[in-house]
Amino acid sequence: MANIIGAGGVIGGDLLSDHDLELDLPDHRVRLWRASGCKLADLPWTSPYDAVPVKITGAELLRVPVTLNGQKVEAVLDSAAPVSLIQTGTAQRLGVTSSELGSDARVAVHDAGRGPTPARMHRFDMLTIGQEQVRNPLIGVANFQPATGELVLGLDYLRDHRVWVSYRTGQLFIQATQPGAMADREIGLSRDPKIASDGKR
Repeated sequence: MANIIGAGGVIGGDLLSDHDLELDLPDHRVRLWRASGCKLADLPWTSPYDAVPVKITGAELLRVPVTLNGQKVEAVLDSAAPVSLIQTGTAQRLGVTSSELGSDARVAVHDAGRGPTPARMHRFDMLTIGQEQVRNPLIGVANFQPATGELVLGLDYLRDHRVWVSYRTGQLFIQATQPGAMADREIGLSRDPKIASDGKR
C-alpha cells in the first residue's frame, strides 16, 4: 500500500469565517481579506473565473455542488487532504463496482483531519465544478465520516486552482490555472515493497 502524506494541522472555518480567504496554491500563497462583501468585480484576478454558490454548515464547512459522472454530488474543500476522496457508498451510487475497485491501486491517505485512510484510486469519467470540466479525474474511494461530505476536494484539485472563499456572501470563486486539470501527476503512487513482492494490491 502506498502512503500519501498530508498536512500536520488544520485551520478551520471557525477562525476563517470572519474573513474572505484567498487560497492560491499555484503561487504558494494564502491570504486573508477583510471585506464586507465580495462581488465578481472586486476580486484582484485578471483571468476568467467562476462563481459557485456554496452552503455553509453550522460547523463552518463549505459544501460545494459538483457533478461527477453526470450525477450531483455534495463536495467539501479540504486543503489538508493530499488527494481527493469520495465515499464508497457514493461511488457505488455512481456505478463503480466492487470488481472495478478491486483492480484499482490501494493507498493510505494521511491528513490532519481523518488520520490514515485506506483508499482505492479510481479513474472517474468527468468532474464538473462551476463551468469547468475535469476529464478522467483520479479520486480515492474510501470510507470516512459522512459529516465531511460525499466528496472531499483535496490538494490534487487545489494545486491547479485559485480559490476565493466569501463566507459572508456564500460564494466560492474559482480560477483554473490549468483548466480541466487535477494534479494526479504529483500524487506519487509508489508501491509498498511488501505489496509489490507478492503481486497483490
